[in-house]
Amino acid sequence: LGLRRSMELGAVIYALGQLATAFAATPPALVASVLFMSIGCIATVALVAFIANQAPPNERGALLGGLDTLQELCEAIGHSGYGRLFAYCISDSAAFKMPGAPFLLASGLMASFLALISRTLNRFPAEAARFLGS
Repeated sequence: LGLRRSMELGAVIYALGQLATAFAATPPALVASVLFMSIGCIATVALVAFIANQAPPNERGALLGGLDTLQELCEAIGHSGYGRLFAYCISDSAAFKMPGAPFLLASGLMASFLALISRTLNRFPAEAARFLGS
């Protein structure tokens, strides 16, 4: 697939999986959507490879360590934020009940990532070719 296609295709699959999870009405539909979404995780692996390629070989460990720290921080903030969003969306004070709202938000964030990475790579094709090893 290549690095760019892996990032873009993975992001699309992941976003669609999150969207399907948001509207899954039965346990089998939920399991199917999560399985589909897990295929989209190739975007994460491709993104880490892309980021690692930006640093010289002797600095990649530090870069990946910083990336892992940032990922853990985002997970801590994201999990509590998604929990609060879920709690609000099933509460009596919500305008309408939408327990899948955190998955809709995640889908939107992944779609934003896809738009940003595609726009950036299209805007700077020479740099993209160098960064992606094409």
